[in-house]
Amino acid sequence: MKLLLLLLSTAVPALVQAQPPAPQECIFDEALMPGWADWSYPGVNNQQPIRDFQYPFGYFSNVGVFIVLPPNSAFRLFTDVNQFPGVGQLSFFVNDFQSTSELEDVHLVIESTTQSGIPLEASLNELRFGEFQQANWNKIQLVFSEILFGEDATSLLALSANDIYDTITLWNTGSEIVSFVMDLMCISSVEIAPPAPALSCEDFEAQFIEENTILVYDDALAPGWSDLSWSAVINFQEPGSSTPGGASPPFEGEFSIYAAPVQGFGALRIITTTPFTAAHNLTFAISDGSSTQGFDSIYLLFESQGDLGPSLSVPLASVIDAKTLEEFALSSASTFSVFLEVQVDIAAALMMVDMNADPTKTFYDSISWFNKANPVISFQLDAINLVPKPPGACTTSFTKEFSMILPCVAANGTNTTMNIFDPNEPVEPFDEDVVTELRLAIADCLAIPVSSVQ
Repeated sequence: MKLLLLLLSTAVPALVQAQPPAPQECIFDEALMPGWADWSYPGVNNQQPIRDFQYPFGYFSNVGVFIVLPPNSAFRLFTDVNQFPGVGQLSFFVNDFQSTSELEDVHLVIESTTQSGIPLEASLNELRFGEFQQANWNKIQLVFSEILFGEDATSLLALSANDIYDTITLWNTGSEIVSFVMDLMCISSVEIAPPAPALSCEDFEAQFIEENTILVYDDALAPGWSDLSWSAVINFQEPGSSTPGGASPPFEGEFSIYAAPVQGFGALRIITTTPFTAAHNLTFAISDGSSTQGFDSIYLLFESQGDLGPSLSVPLASVIDAKTLEEFALSSASTFSVFLEVQVDIAAALMMVDMNADPTKTFYDSISWFNKANPVISFQLDAINLVPKPPGACTTSFTKEFSMILPCVAANGTNTTMNIFDPNEPVEPFDEDVVTELRLAIADCLAIPVSSVQ
């Protein structure tokens, strides 16, 4: 069956002679090949696309390109030495982490800056290679001999070696941010059989976490992070004190962060020049020194200066179970060297604000430890990291990894809770104070949609 692609221009191809392509000439294979340049461009509100050409997750070589495209932005590659004719085929692999609807909004555009080839455009969904899918990888294949163009069925023409191209673009035509990994983009004169994936999903997850954990603080703020604290005195290289009542020795290494004092409604705030997705767990160690103030007034704030994600407010005490807090309080009362290790699931916090949100497409660049009370407090932080949630074959959905407990009113009028991923889970009365604090909506239990995630 012939594939009719959208004709972008009626320009007549120049009569430029070109040699047929080699059996396979790659544009990206572990790296962007020599002669090709990144000409990506921003979209709505000048939001820049994100491109990581050494992303440790590929289809064939364990290295791919991680691409995040805001609305109307594009990942664009250009060459002025490796122009290719409209014969053979262009193919590559994409992994959209099972969000298959995203591919409909991403269009492949092939153009010539010298107008020596008919511009072509098609949705990636139209270019899927049959039913091929392996570990969430999809083969995208454009066979030039199948492309027809013209104003009507009686005047359709085919491409030829006279159509010369130098630009390949993946353009987000939709209104939402899209993200995916691309690998092994090649031009060939014959069809190339899909190679086998290099890693099992379990091995990939272990490697992905090891290689992609974002260091935030280890004896000093990591490069790209800076201090924007307010109403607080912060020492980012506190060695600790041997005197009770002073700063605790570091949790690890030589230094920790000492925030003392933090005024009422003040905060220790750090920002990064490289936004991170909500598909991370924030991990850190915290101590309140020799005081018994506890953590009741400390809130974690996640914000995006580019409005790429809704602001999140997480009470620190809510991510630590009561028994651990009680044991920590007893230990802290007797010694000043106790740190508590904390893990905050940013994706879970995001889903509590918007259950339809996609953690992989929600970005933050600011983390604050906010004193949401009038009393002055002090605390120490150490070993701060953002640990990624691996995408791909082993993870069907980020929301599968945690229960989603929502407050609701049962048919008999009592306050209760419901887990939308397991409606048969025993329910308990909800804490009205927590519901008020987190500004959660209280619905009729029967009206809450049950997730199809299994």
